[in-house]
Amino acid sequence: MEILTVANAAGTLTESYSTGELMIIRDHINLPGFSGQNPLLGPSDERFGTHFPALSSPCGKEF
Repeated sequence: MEILTVANAAGTLTESYSTGELMIIRDHINLPGFSGQNPLLGPSDERFGTHFPALSSPCGKEF
């Protein structure tokens, strides 16, 4: 069995959450994508895998 633990800094606009509370992040916003900066742009090189992977679940299995 493999276990991955990741630490992150996240914020919320919901006033019912207090500083230091644990939360599960289920989605993210790609802010550079709004300005047209996308790491998937450019020539395709199959050595690096699929050029346009599905991003419907970029973080793996849904909780």
